[in-house]
Amino acid sequence: MSEEQREEIDILESIYPDEIEIHSETSYSINLSLDTVPTRLLVVHVQYPRDYPEVVPILDIAVGDHEQDSDEEEEQRAVEQPQFTYDFTSSDVAELKASAKETAEENLGMPSVFAIVSLIKDAAEQMYEDRIKDMELARMKELEIAEEKEQAKFRGTPVTAESFAAWRTKFRAEMGWDQKKERPNGRLSGKEIFERGVEEEADEEEDED
Repeated sequence: MSEEQREEIDILESIYPDEIEIHSETSYSINLSLDTVPTRLLVVHVQYPRDYPEVVPILDIAVGDHEQDSDEEEEQRAVEQPQFTYDFTSSDVAELKASAKETAEENLGMPSVFAIVSLIKDAAEQMYEDRIKDMELARMKELEIAEEKEQAKFRGTPVTAESFAAWRTKFRAEMGWDQKKERPNGRLSGKEIFERGVEEEADEEEDED
């Protein structure tokens, strides 16, 4: 273990006194509590290669168990009552690891773990916020579609001259008013006389309109 590596661990222990866990001289992990509602926890595992910081550190990121809030924090969370919550996926973790590796490569030649951990925390919090916004937008879209369908039930089909004429033709056909029934003696039955009277009445009402 180099002096530079030892100094970096000492600095990290002063910055993260409760979050850092030392596993060996060259290996440790840092538990990151994200500023999210509810609180999410990420664990950053770090191992120093022999030539670090001339080479990038070996990094891994894991999703931790949901952190238990203090009584005061629990009361605050209860007041906020988020409509949506999100759990990080393996693809989210892969995205964070890629960003961490890029930052490590940008800082070759100097201790970089603090910069890497800070980037992971900021990126994870932004990712969480973006995922929640996506969920909210998707929900709003669902509600808009449901509302549109509900309103459509009450709008019905607009009546036009063409649609009324089509309905009238169909109705007269169903009632048999346009069918000419021949009688052997050329006379109409009582039912036919009644139906013809109804038809003439309907035609007169249309003419008056």
